[in-house]
Amino acid sequence: MFKQSRFLKLGPLLLVSFCFSSSVALAAFGDIALSLGSRGPDVKVLQQKLNTLGYWCTADGILGSWTEKMVLKFQSEHNIQSTGVVGKVTSARLIQLTTTAAAAPLPSSGTPSAAAAVVNTAKQYLGIPYVWGGETPGTGFDCSGFTSYVLAQNGLTIPRTAALQFGSGTPVTRSNLRVGDLVFFTTYTAGASHTGIYLGDGNFIHASSAAGKVTISNLNASTYYSSRFLGGRRYF
Repeated sequence: MFKQSRFLKLGPLLLVSFCFSSSVALAAFGDIALSLGSRGPDVKVLQQKLNTLGYWCTADGILGSWTEKMVLKFQSEHNIQSTGVVGKVTSARLIQLTTTAAAAPLPSSGTPSAAAAVVNTAKQYLGIPYVWGGETPGTGFDCSGFTSYVLAQNGLTIPRTAALQFGSGTPVTRSNLRVGDLVFFTTYTAGASHTGIYLGDGNFIHASSAAGKVTISNLNASTYYSSRFLGGRRYF
């Protein structure tokens, strides 16, 4: 009898605990405000959405000072009160923009004219200084800032970092590269850490930290790049 009454006493507590856990599990991005110091899967979703829209930050699930800076930049550029806090308004705007980006069809290109447009845009910035974190001609470019900017000028939004860019698009082998494809390399760290735009005949244009500027290199003539080539990605 003692064991039975103890079980009956604990039963409702267990039920309450189960219901509470279930309600937490059903929480979606935007249900809980995020601010400096927040951690968890919602923060990672936030960072992934920011990256998709070109506000680069590491998707580590920690809302640190850099992620907060990107939130403030996003808010400022979308006429949202710049608090650094991701509440209902900011999260709704992020969801709207990233859903639209995901649903938008890729340009119906793959055509020589589309590739030529990308190449012509890229070549306009030859000689622009290399700047870590740079993503405009005015500030200078890093490698992925350059590729994302050039493609954006031609109507295509891609993720901000080399690693995220490598994780999207259509994989292309070295032998199947065509003009306008992005090429990726392993340089200072494992995985895709450098990128450029393929020009044909082994040439690619990229923001090079070694050259200190946007320049053209040859994949076949350079042992450095040839040995570090990871693959290509096609976005149109």
